[in-house]
Amino acid sequence: MNNYTASKITFKETANGIKIGDKLYYPNYDVDPEYLSDSVMDISYYNLYLSGGDMEYTGYLWVADKIENVDDPQEWSDEYDSDNMYVLEFN
Repeated sequence: MNNYTASKITFKETANGIKIGDKLYYPNYDVDPEYLSDSVMDISYYNLYLSGGDMEYTGYLWVADKIENVDDPQEWSDEYDSDNMYVLEFN
């Protein structure tokens, strides 16, 4: 992605998924996360899908920032901040 703008989106994490406005979304953890690393962002993310809908791209991402200076990470959550994930939308 070149020349992009992105916005953090207000959300509420629930037991059933991620609520944005009055709609419920979910990440598909059955696939590996994707990555974006450039001079601005260093993130890992899952696409968010509308709950009860098709696996159609919604424009929302469930994002984890890369943790700096991690020596020998053994799994994804050692390298990315999975405890403080957030929703991002590229404009």
